[in-house]
Amino acid sequence: MQARLNDRVGRIPLVLACLAASSAHAQELEPRKYAIVPVGTNILSVGYAWSNGNVLLDPALPIEDLDANIQVGFAQFVRAFGLFGRSAKFAVMVPWSAGDWSGTLEGNVETQYASGMGDAHLGLEWNLYGAPAHAAAQSAPRRSETQVGASLRVSLPTGRYDNTELLNLGSNRYTLRAELGLARTRNRWTYEAMATVWFFTDNDDFLEGSRLSQRPLYVAKLGAAYSFDRPGVWASLGVGFGEGGQTKVDGVPRNTQQNNWRLSVSFAYPLAPQHGLRLTYATGITLKAGSDFDTVALAYLYTWGGS
Repeated sequence: MQARLNDRVGRIPLVLACLAASSAHAQELEPRKYAIVPVGTNILSVGYAWSNGNVLLDPALPIEDLDANIQVGFAQFVRAFGLFGRSAKFAVMVPWSAGDWSGTLEGNVETQYASGMGDAHLGLEWNLYGAPAHAAAQSAPRRSETQVGASLRVSLPTGRYDNTELLNLGSNRYTLRAELGLARTRNRWTYEAMATVWFFTDNDDFLEGSRLSQRPLYVAKLGAAYSFDRPGVWASLGVGFGEGGQTKVDGVPRNTQQNNWRLSVSFAYPLAPQHGLRLTYATGITLKAGSDFDTVALAYLYTWGGS
């Protein structure tokens, strides 16, 4: 019984805190996203993320040589349920951020510090194939070697925003992410491929009343996860490529076309039947345009229900 509960904690997905109002966060490399979680399971996760580099910068801004140190605390709640007979999850996440930046604006060195709430996120993940919904008390259905899933996530403009400041913790606009994913399990290995597109509404109060618009951003992701002998212990490696997302300010195009690669590694370890930890590191590996930063995140997860 304890081994099964430990495995449930280890299979729980975690959406890391979204660190930026721009598309800097768009290549989030979430492993085992469409893992089956029993119907009725609740997951509460709290964590801390630290980022360093060209982060929390809207690419429309004319800042050069940006260096930032950002700290983010986040809380997330996930509820697993059945949707048309298939496994699904609903998630809500709220971040709190603090950080300092330094960079060059029109030849002058500028510095800034900010702290406060970031943009909240609502998400829905649904396994379309190979993941029938079931309760933990029931015998788990035979897992298909192939799973297909889809997800939607909405970013809400709830974060701290000041139109007189160049850098903000909130985006003052809505963002929608749509994704389709494929997972294939062979023995201890799970291989994943995902295609994602980000859509952005306009920010009509950008930098003292200007209008910021942004074209869709397209992301492709590949990953592999390995499950160890102890239930719930696993490690993963993921890589993602993002392109697009060019911005305009008052209709004037900016040289902000995104074109970059990111790499992520994660490790999950259950502490007890209902408790677990997860460590993640992500970095840019090649960069032609876009935000370049390193992130380390640690999260504690508590799960209950689903019996």
